[in-house]
Amino acid sequence: MKKRIAKNAIKAIALREGISVAAVRNEMIVAIEAAYQNPYTRAIWNERFGDGVVPTPEEFIVEMACAIA
Repeated sequence: MKKRIAKNAIKAIALREGISVAAVRNEMIVAIEAAYQNPYTRAIWNERFGDGVVPTPEEFIVEMACAIA
């Protein structure tokens, strides 16, 4: 259920920006990977997603939405 909501969010962003869902996902993947590489926030990433795990865009959206809810 939550993953479906995340997919819908990505679709909404794509529609709003006038780009494809694949383009949105690719931009998110690049941003997530760049953030994951930050040594100053690595402990937070490992705590949220698991040691050495880089989340998918959908997993990232779900986790961040739960964190702020």
